[in-house]
Amino acid sequence: MTARIAFSLAWMAAWFCCSPNTSFAGAPRVAGATPPVKSEPSTSETDKSDAPKYDLKYKFHVGETIRSQVIHQATVETTISGTTQHTETMSKSVKAWKVNGVGNDGSMTFEHKVENIEMRTSMSGRSEVRYNSQTDAKPPTGYEDAAKSVGKILATITIGPHGNVIKRTDPPAALAAAGATTQIVVPLPETLVAIGYVWNVPHDLDLQIDKNISKKIKIRERYELESVKHGVATIDVETQILTPIDDPKVKVQLIQKTSRGKIKFDIDAGRLIGQQLDLDERVLAFSGADSSMHYLTRYTEELLGPEIKSAKSTAIKPASKPVVTETPAVRPDVSKAVPADDRPKSVMVKNSEETTIPKADSPTPSKLPALVDLKSAIKRANETSTAAETRTASRPKTDKAATAK
Repeated sequence: MTARIAFSLAWMAAWFCCSPNTSFAGAPRVAGATPPVKSEPSTSETDKSDAPKYDLKYKFHVGETIRSQVIHQATVETTISGTTQHTETMSKSVKAWKVNGVGNDGSMTFEHKVENIEMRTSMSGRSEVRYNSQTDAKPPTGYEDAAKSVGKILATITIGPHGNVIKRTDPPAALAAAGATTQIVVPLPETLVAIGYVWNVPHDLDLQIDKNISKKIKIRERYELESVKHGVATIDVETQILTPIDDPKVKVQLIQKTSRGKIKFDIDAGRLIGQQLDLDERVLAFSGADSSMHYLTRYTEELLGPEIKSAKSTAIKPASKPVVTETPAVRPDVSKAVPADDRPKSVMVKNSEETTIPKADSPTPSKLPALVDLKSAIKRANETSTAAETRTASRPKTDKAATAK
């Protein structure tokens, strides 16, 4: 039971953060209907008439290919009935957006692809599973659909200058894997804004509590223009849960849909050039009084130079502007990435212990690719776990007294 839950949540968390059908925070959204952006009263520089105002909007150009290295690390530690299961996932990919058209109204149409991927999953009591699309001819079990997605057009998307999705076309296979299409870029305010300006994007989540029971949860993503330096805007983002939650089973599902971090946006170039999102949460009593789950994740994205196509290459930042530094090849302390007092006041039980992210094998960790067949992967994991439990139960018990004699 413990192994199944840990494996399933690790896979789902990685998939939600890393599928090209999800944006930064991983919360589901309806395709073609971006939720309204709502401003929030502020007592900052926004209220000063003479405060500098900035126009945050996307500016893509026909014929260019925008590449980003996307990285995801996750650790899930589950304890049930005194048994602890430790699961780690690491994934890395290079996503590419080929811009095919720009309308007179500022709308932009691009094709989304994943050029290469590298993944690793390890779990207590099981052999580590690895896949690298650049070196492995055949993917291991569970990675077949991910391997097939490399180099394929995963979606054709048209967005407005402020990130609203106008039109989106997904191949049938992509829709089946995603389950539901989503907002793919960071939504931006449609007005000139000063430092301190706050805007919110509300969402409704439908969580399956039981086989025949679902629950609608209201959340929102809160954005604040924190600063502008050398033409690069720093935007603070956090997911806020608006619906009161008391059921630990609901909390376990919500834990993978929240995050907090920083976004770097190049105002002149009109594109996101970096972001880092962290999550460190613990849920208690989700499967019995003595059960617990600790979920720790870090998601990073960094814009690459046009000539860089490999996830192993060193990223080139446009105009030599400071963006997001590379994640070092050590176990980053996510618990210190965001001060405990500044973390979102969610319904989750916070972890007070010092925690770390699993060590990556290369200078930057990674992101799972598009179209991971999550249901099939979980099904295979469950079948393997069940077989292992059956073999253990069928082993003859050793008579310790007889052995001693």
